[in-house]
Amino acid sequence: MAIGPHSFAVDARGRLHTGVEDGRILRFQGPNPDFTEFATTSVFRTQEACNASTETDSGPICARPLGIQFYYRTGQLYIADGTSGLLVVGQNGGNASLEATKIDGTLLNSVEALDIDQTNGVVYFSDAGSILRQTRSNTLQIFKNFEGNLDSIRRTQLGDFWMAVNVMMEPSMLVTLGQRVSELGTIVVIVNLTEVYNTSIVTQVYEYLGSLYIGSLDENFVGRYIF
Repeated sequence: MAIGPHSFAVDARGRLHTGVEDGRILRFQGPNPDFTEFATTSVFRTQEACNASTETDSGPICARPLGIQFYYRTGQLYIADGTSGLLVVGQNGGNASLEATKIDGTLLNSVEALDIDQTNGVVYFSDAGSILRQTRSNTLQIFKNFEGNLDSIRRTQLGDFWMAVNVMMEPSMLVTLGQRVSELGTIVVIVNLTEVYNTSIVTQVYEYLGSLYIGSLDENFVGRYIF
């Protein structure tokens, strides 16, 4: 498997998907442990230049899929790509099509997190050039403060959230955590992932069928934690 399974999405048939460093979206079908290629996000991409690439400057050619989510009504997969923008690909995969590279005339700098309202198909995504705020009655509210760096948030079917949290301790020790937080901002579960992820930043904690799937920047595997 390539490096850096960043985040996850499950299609209507229960198949896990993830985007990796070399620009591919991979699908895990099981019981075969190997991932297979489902989609790509750059028209300039070639297997020779990109497959299993770890070159940090290969993004413009290979692209870098980060946040992903299915819209179940159509079967389409929406992709937040760090170099290409917002893309979408059909349920049969292949090369994804661009949906947006600019917002109000401003170029998207680094699209990362993405989610979809399954009731109406509205796509929400974050960009490094934008500050996203949750407001109520025109007042900015802090939902939750965390010790360390919060990399991503993923809502569960019950309405609470899994957070990927990375804490740099002295001397240069990385503590990686999955924290489940209620809608009121109360931490209800903490999973310590440091035994496996003590040198690699955890990018997502994704709950599916009683397991947590762990994304990272630097590893060549998808972690699975059964709880």
